[in-house]
Amino acid sequence: MVSTIAVIALVGIFVFLLLRRSPGDPAAIAGDNAAPQMIAGIRENLGLNKPLPIQFVHWMMGMFVGDFGASVFAGDQLSNSFRNDWSRPFRWRSSRRLLR
Repeated sequence: MVSTIAVIALVGIFVFLLLRRSPGDPAAIAGDNAAPQMIAGIRENLGLNKPLPIQFVHWMMGMFVGDFGASVFAGDQLSNSFRNDWSRPFRWRSSRRLLR
């Protein structure tokens, strides 16, 4: 049990740091011509102006409750996208069984 928790924590730290250290700025979604105030507002909304340990705690808490954040492209919560994408194959299989 303790080793499982340790592995989850280490994998969580690794993934978090990998995401945070990847090239590019998440606040750059505003575009190249965005005002500095707009970029600062986006960084504030995303919590990117907080220290890394605080960001990590918020990220892990979100992972445990199923809050994976919002999609920049779809404008919807990622958990809704996952639910819709994963339910399609199961609905297809169940309808296929009914047709037999």
